[in-house]
Amino acid sequence: MPYTQQPARPYRLGSLYYALYFGVFGLFEPFINPYFQKIGLNGRQIGLLLSIPPLVFLFISPAVAALADRKAWRVRLLTGLLFTGGVLYFIYQFPKTFLPIAIVTVLIALARGPIQPIGDSLILQMAIRHDLDYGQMRQWGSLVYALVAVAAGLVWEWLDISLLFPAAAIGFVLVGLVARGLPESPPVPETARAPWGLILRNPFLLALFISVVLMGATFNLFNFSTLLMAHLGGDERLIGILLGVTALAEVPMMYYASWFMRRLGAMRAMLLCYAIFLIAYTIGTFATAPWMLLIAGGIHGLGFGVAIIAVVVTFDQHAPDNWNASMQSMVSVGIFGFAPFLSSFAFGAIYDIWPSGTYALSLGLIVLASVALFIAMRLEKPL
Repeated sequence: MPYTQQPARPYRLGSLYYALYFGVFGLFEPFINPYFQKIGLNGRQIGLLLSIPPLVFLFISPAVAALADRKAWRVRLLTGLLFTGGVLYFIYQFPKTFLPIAIVTVLIALARGPIQPIGDSLILQMAIRHDLDYGQMRQWGSLVYALVAVAAGLVWEWLDISLLFPAAAIGFVLVGLVARGLPESPPVPETARAPWGLILRNPFLLALFISVVLMGATFNLFNFSTLLMAHLGGDERLIGILLGVTALAEVPMMYYASWFMRRLGAMRAMLLCYAIFLIAYTIGTFATAPWMLLIAGGIHGLGFGVAIIAVVVTFDQHAPDNWNASMQSMVSVGIFGFAPFLSSFAFGAIYDIWPSGTYALSLGLIVLASVALFIAMRLEKPL
């Protein structure tokens, strides 16, 4: 794809936001479940902890996003939630038993739930106004996540792993400072109806939503892949490399996501990604050594890089009357809320019995997601 000149400040602002935001997750996300395991929690308890954020997202994210859209408070709320998240992650280092950890997890989920949909909607609208390639800004998040995850794996092998929480707290504050510079989008008209029923009324969006929910259910796999890596003999260094390889593979695919969507169409591009997921999950199901999980993670990243851009852009195109944050919140609730909540218990129970069975479960879910996507493709109409 030929290089296109990007307007400097908006492109740098969006890229910096994603680089810092996902870089913070690279500090702690690959290591938090091994940390919980080290302080004595079992697979079912970890599965319950993983189910808390998605459940909270279901209720808090759409309401906060609707308020942000209605009042044009997107930047204000995003900044406040990021600062609040920083404080809560600092507190996260202190509880050492399940119930106190669960309480702090609920509070963090209340703050984190609306952050990604509001941030995505602001940057996507900025990209549209300035004729920017959204995927080329989003790729910086995956690149920095990969680099930080690999580096953090080396650091947490050397330092006390509980230090990941104050490090995450500092990171969230830095992201909040960057978020203050994002341009606000107009409020929705006073008479505009919230888009909650739009997905149910539009058969194409409903089938696509079901497909991405099933896809989102498989993402619980990577919460347990770090445990499986440890089960197969991998240390913090290999855990960091696993998530780093996965995220690094996303980068070139996000850069060329617009090219794939122009050549194949968004739905066919997603179908190609599902086929890539099938290969990754099959390898993981039969993994007997850490290096096999590294291969599965890298292959999965290739598919995710295009799939997530296609989902964000497609649903944003159908958002009515400046309800962009609300539409993204509904998608986020489906992928990162409803789906992980329903599947987290199954993943936790299966892991305790058959650790690599988490990949087999993901294999079945992505087959169902492909069927729903085929139906969406048949129902799709030109905008």
